[in-house]
Amino acid sequence: MILEVRHRSGQRLTVEVDLAKPPTLVGAPPAPGPEVCLNWDQAVDDQGFLRRCPVCGCRDLYFRKDFYRLTGLAVVLLAAILAMLLFGGPWLYLVVAVLGVIMVVDFAIWRWGSGRLVCYQCGSGFSKLPVPRDHPRWDAATAARYKHE
Repeated sequence: MILEVRHRSGQRLTVEVDLAKPPTLVGAPPAPGPEVCLNWDQAVDDQGFLRRCPVCGCRDLYFRKDFYRLTGLAVVLLAAILAMLLFGGPWLYLVVAVLGVIMVVDFAIWRWGSGRLVCYQCGSGFSKLPVPRDHPRWDAATAARYKHE
């Protein structure tokens, strides 16, 4: 599992963690930045799913798809430019084909792209770990509750 801790000081710490032997302290010297204590008690359930944040102990985690925004922007810009170039001529079928290909690429990225769990309270992220299919996605009411705490 890859753990990305967002520290109160604003620094980010990315660490690879073995769930078979989870560390209780990350970021210790010689690594730069703050040290973070991890509490793994009840963080992982019997099936190996993360149920609590080991950084802050929060029970509310949400699932988010990882998608690099620059990749999405490049795909949309390329499709828009090709569509505008082809739309002015007698190649309307090519415009539809380009937009169809972009739709298929977008679906493939969404369907098979990787995801991560994110803690509402501290914002730490957890990737490359098993996530149950029914794990909750981001919820505005839950996020608002933690924003006002």
